[in-house]
Amino acid sequence: FHRAMKERAAKLPYALSSTSTHDTKRSEDVRVRIDALSELTGLGRRTLQRLELLSRRFKREVEGGPAPDRTDEWLFYQTLLGAWPLEFAEADDLEVEPLGALADRLTDYMLKAVREAKRRTSWSNPNLAYEEAVAAFVRGVLGEQRGSPFWTEFFRIAEPIARIGMLSGLSQVAIKLTAPGVPDLYAGTELWDLSLVDPDNRRPVDWKRRAELLSDPLVNGAAGAESATAMLKRWRDGRVKLFVTRTLLRLRRARREMFLRGDYNALETTGERADHIVAYVSGVALVAVPRLLAGLLAERAPFPLGRQIWGDSRLVLPRRRTSGTFRDAFTGRVHRVAVGDAPTLDAADVFADFPVAALVPEETE
Repeated sequence: FHRAMKERAAKLPYALSSTSTHDTKRSEDVRVRIDALSELTGLGRRTLQRLELLSRRFKREVEGGPAPDRTDEWLFYQTLLGAWPLEFAEADDLEVEPLGALADRLTDYMLKAVREAKRRTSWSNPNLAYEEAVAAFVRGVLGEQRGSPFWTEFFRIAEPIARIGMLSGLSQVAIKLTAPGVPDLYAGTELWDLSLVDPDNRRPVDWKRRAELLSDPLVNGAAGAESATAMLKRWRDGRVKLFVTRTLLRLRRARREMFLRGDYNALETTGERADHIVAYVSGVALVAVPRLLAGLLAERAPFPLGRQIWGDSRLVLPRRRTSGTFRDAFTGRVHRVAVGDAPTLDAADVFADFPVAALVPEETE
């Protein structure tokens, strides 16, 4: 990643940085949720196998084989985990009408997916019996009653995946808006966007809601640790993503040329959680974000903040910076460089109040 970004800064500083478009098969926030399955391999495999067992009564047999087959069935479960509405945190929250709308969306998605896979059906040679079985399976599963074994099993993994996806989503936004290149924000992705392939990702955007949130003091007010923490606790409504987006766009606008023409330098990380941090200096900002979040949250800590998570981990700065202070664009917290064998910043301090950081040297203010 660092090699690619350094090359991009040198050769393609105006290249487009995009994470969702009109044609993506899954939106940026759906993808990071599904990525989280790779961090929960044991739980993920056991859960998918259990879901397969609990929903087998909704399958049919088509041409001597199960419909859907296992490949398409697991695609459905992954997509369901990725697109699961944030307002449903547990089975008791389930409502028939919203689930019906979700069933419509997932049915359309699965029919398009199985056709484009060209294994059991295709656009040019549709197998209507298989497609009807897939659609019936999707609607059968989503018609399960609240508190059923299926939903009980599903929520064992849906909630941790949604939380990891949220944190990875903030990391993704921070990198897109600060790494070399010109960031592109697809309409609607200012908040959490759990859209699937077109036409699902072309549904009308609620601009009124976004305008209301932009006037919220938590999003629009002066940076402060308390406001950042408050938004993090209410992460489901999406304003924390809007806050990160707006803060970094303002930073880019204030220092446009430094972001577009500045150098890119990877930062070394040390300590017990070093592998869980991506850190670099791009333009004027020192950016640090967490990665591989399942391992950080294994101790049931709600967010990757503070000493209990980061321990003795540190960010190693370029040796030319032997002193000085940085101010975090998100929290307003001031961080002072520690001088030893090399200038460093304490990761537990950098991530004390918010899970992503964009630090600006105070002398450039």
